[in-house]
Amino acid sequence: MIRTRGLRHIQFLVRDAERSFAFYQRLFGIEEQFRDGSAVFASVPGGGDMITFAGSSDWRPGAHAGLRHFGFAIDPGTDVAAARAEIEAAGGTAIRSGEHEDAKPYIYFTDLDGYEVELYTP
Repeated sequence: MIRTRGLRHIQFLVRDAERSFAFYQRLFGIEEQFRDGSAVFASVPGGGDMITFAGSSDWRPGAHAGLRHFGFAIDPGTDVAAARAEIEAAGGTAIRSGEHEDAKPYIYFTDLDGYEVELYTP
């Protein structure tokens, strides 16, 4: 068995890396770490992760190679209605929201490239 410390990096093919980076920066305050060609590498402050937005002519709406969604953990007590308003103001589309077990709120939305994203309380 290979021991890991969890999933820490994911790369997305996007229509426009700058546009996608700006969307996530507005919503979550992600910070640019570096660039490599047309790709922007960024991290959520204090998250220990690496998200790459790679501009690609191969990007096609809805063609995400089996990826259903990915998620960001939110702090307990986060106002989901306010988060929904921020998502929509940034150009995202809220899909559904509710509570997982033990009154843990969540919201699903699509980003500017059609990726489905979950905000959830762990």
